[in-house]
Amino acid sequence: MDRKYEGLYLFDWNSIKHLNRQTGLSSDEIFSLNFDGKKISIYRDKHGISFLDLNYFDSYKPPAPNVKINNVKAGDSTYTNLNNLVLEPEQNHVNLDFSALSFFFTPVR
Repeated sequence: MDRKYEGLYLFDWNSIKHLNRQTGLSSDEIFSLNFDGKKISIYRDKHGISFLDLNYFDSYKPPAPNVKINNVKAGDSTYTNLNNLVLEPEQNHVNLDFSALSFFFTPVR
């Protein structure tokens, strides 16, 4: 099975939410699901039986990734001091060198 499809998908006619270990499930392998109609579900995964309060996931906002801009290249100039950097309108070709965390997770089996 393709790993990107593991977990649980919720469809409410307005959006699709993907729930998995990174968003709070105990496992990405869901074997069965029982929904009571009140946004409380019971699911069975490889770790046993768990309760799932969908109200928690409705209000969950994932944190913004931390991105650090290392330098900016515009034309033939490289800027490392980015405080109050203002580029001129004719500086059309701009490159950003940045670092960020990767949130890709592959569990060890």
